[in-house]
Parts: sequence; C-alpha cells; structure tokens
Amino acid sequence: MSALALVLGVVAAAGPAPPAGAATAACRPAPGADLAGCDLAGAHLPGADLAGARLAGADLAGADLTGADLDGAVLRRADLRGARLGGAGLVGADLTSAALKGAVVGGTQLARATLFDASSGLLGGAPASYPPYYVLVDGYLVGPGADLAGADLAGVDLAGVHLRFGYLTGTDLRKADLAGAELRHAYLHHADLIGADLARADLLDAHLLDAALAGVTWYLTTCPDGTSSADDGGTCAGHL
Repeated sequence: MSALALVLGVVAAAGPAPPAGAATAACRPAPGADLAGCDLAGAHLPGADLAGARLAGADLAGADLTGADLDGAVLRRADLRGARLGGAGLVGADLTSAALKGAVVGGTQLARATLFDASSGLLGGAPASYPPYYVLVDGYLVGPGADLAGADLAGVDLAGVHLRFGYLTGTDLRKADLAGAELRHAYLHHADLIGADLARADLLDAHLLDAALAGVTWYLTTCPDGTSSADDGGTCAGHL
C-alpha cells in the first residue's frame, strides 16, 4: 500500500472534521459541567441550563446566554464582555474578577452573586436583582470590591455608595458626588478627585497615592488615618 493510500485511509477512518466553532465533548454545556477555560466565545446558548457549571477562565465574550440558568455557576475570571445575559439567572454565581464590559444585563438575576474585582461599564439594561450593597451607576456595577479602575465617572452621583476595597486606580471622579460614600480600604491611586464631594465619606485606610485632590469637599470626612476632617482644619490633607 502506498504512503498516500495509507494516509487517506487514516483520514477516512477518523471521519469528517467537526464544523468550525462546534463545541468539543469536553466543552459541551450542561448543568454542573466542568467548562473551565473553554472557548465559548459567540456561542448561541439562550435558555441553556448551566446551573452550577464550572466556567472559571472561560471565554464567553459575545455569547448569547439570554434567559440561561447560571445559578451557582463558577465564572471566576470569565470573559463575558459583550455577552447577552438578559433575563439570565446568576443567583449565587461566582463572578470574581470576571470581565463584563458591554454585556446586556436587562432583567438579569444577580442576587447573592460575588462580584469582587469584576469589571464592567457600558452595560445594557438594568439587572432585576443585585448582590448586597451593589447598584448600577452610569453603566457600571458599583459595590464592595468592584473594579472601576480607569472608569469615567466624572460628575456622576455616587452619594452613599459602598466601595469598600474598591479598585479605583486612575478613575476619573472629577466633581463626582461621593458624599457619605463608604470607601474604606479603597484603592484610589492616581484617581482624579478634583472638585469631588467627599462630605461625610469614610476613607479609613483608603489608598490615595498621587491622587488629584484640589477643590475636594472634606466636610466631616473620615480621613485615611482615622481622624476627622473636622478636627484637621476642615481637610484630610496631611492625613492621607
């Protein structure tokens, strides 16, 4: 038998190649499936049952997950940018460090979800439910530990928000209303806070290295060192 005939026989025995974009057996969506690291970018999965699935590090960018059941799913570090999540269930899901920029979240159930270090922005629609202390502000999911680094929040109303341990490095907060905001342990390195209102805000142990602070309102503000602006000459300058 010639070498060519042998090769053709092997190819025929192997069967036809799967179509481009088809899910492999190892990455076939199912409840509780281990789909960690799978490439499901652009996948068409409306109404899919992925409850409890392990999707850590999975690429779901642009995927259609409209109405899907992702309750309790593990989506740590998953790429969900531009994904369609309208009406999806993400109750109790772990979205730690997930990327959600540009995702459609109208009617999404996010109760008890973990969003620590998750990045967002340009979100479409508003979720039907949120984790404790989270709100939607100007297309961003804002709450404890949220990744808002580099976000454009200039002039935005953030009064009373909870951003403990939030990542706001390089964030544009010029003239933002942060009155009464909870900013303990927040990372505000290189943030632009010029003209921002920090009246009654709590900045205990916040990190403000090289932040721009000209014209900030410090009224009854808890400074990073634990003192009050009321006892520091009406400012937190020198108490950062």
